[in-house]
Amino acid sequence: MEIQGKTVLITGGANGIGYCTARELLRSGVKAVAIIDLPDSNGENAVTELEKEFGANHAIFLIGDVANAEELTACFKKAIESFGTLDIVINNAGIMNDAEWEPMVDVNYKGVVRGTILGLNHMGKHKGGKGGTIVNMSSIIGLQGNPIAPIYAGTSFAIIGFTSSLLTFYEKTGVRVLLICPGLTTTDLASKFMSSKIYAMDLLDDEIAAKEMTTMESQSPEYVATAIVELIEKGGNGAVFVSENNQPTYAFKVAIIDLPVERSYNATVTLQEKFGKDRVIFFPIDVTNMEVYTETFKKIVKELNGLDILVNNAGICHDHYIEQTFSVNVVSNRALRGCWSEGRS
Repeated sequence: MEIQGKTVLITGGANGIGYCTARELLRSGVKAVAIIDLPDSNGENAVTELEKEFGANHAIFLIGDVANAEELTACFKKAIESFGTLDIVINNAGIMNDAEWEPMVDVNYKGVVRGTILGLNHMGKHKGGKGGTIVNMSSIIGLQGNPIAPIYAGTSFAIIGFTSSLLTFYEKTGVRVLLICPGLTTTDLASKFMSSKIYAMDLLDDEIAAKEMTTMESQSPEYVATAIVELIEKGGNGAVFVSENNQPTYAFKVAIIDLPVERSYNATVTLQEKFGKDRVIFFPIDVTNMEVYTETFKKIVKELNGLDILVNNAGICHDHYIEQTFSVNVVSNRALRGCWSEGRS
């Protein structure tokens, strides 16, 4: 997606990941950003800082609680009145408090559902809109769970399930739905939760907490912001991007095509053991068989609910077998690019 000149609405945008995302989007050329946050979030200061860098009329602050349907609806209306249109919605607002979990469910899950429905209603072609993009904030523990914050993880799982279930409606709405799943990030939200057990379930003991925390590496909110911009620019409908440890952003699922030999199966098992069985799928085929190759590609697109990145890596080096070398290195890659183009159109 070309984001130059687009208008954006971000919930929970006054601080942390939300604020950094607003700034990164403006640096990337969006026209204007509406920040929705609570009255005590210092949203006015956030807009002032953005105006210092980008000038006036590029950012507005709207007071609203995503747990309050009327307030969130009013914020969407005000943003559209200010900008004249809306192109991108980022449902970023969230809290971490397993001890008082009901308000957290209202914000983290219900708030995302409300923001998504409002985004679809305002941007969706089925409602007279021109289409757009919705990015929903989940978490890496929404992909794999975590005993430190089971209820927070549950809201993250719910966001993934909800968002993934909307993929089918893209042709009707013209609105891409995307997911970003950050790892531990150095925000006030995370620092507050990690600083005291009063925000955790009472069954969490020191041993489990210490064990889990020793394996966690943090990243900056600025880094997550760049991942979100990359997701908006490059992600196909339904894309799930993971950002953790200040490492390059990566997709959630990978499909491997290779010959049905032992090393291929072993490599797949190794990756599954490290990253999760459902995140790596293996298709044992010969890439020189064009009919099977084409059908396999279609299966992969269906299995992954789309495809964002294609790596043409298959190849051999054997001048004694010229035809086979040509078939693998040239013909198969050309055929795969054809399948890719067909799948993206």
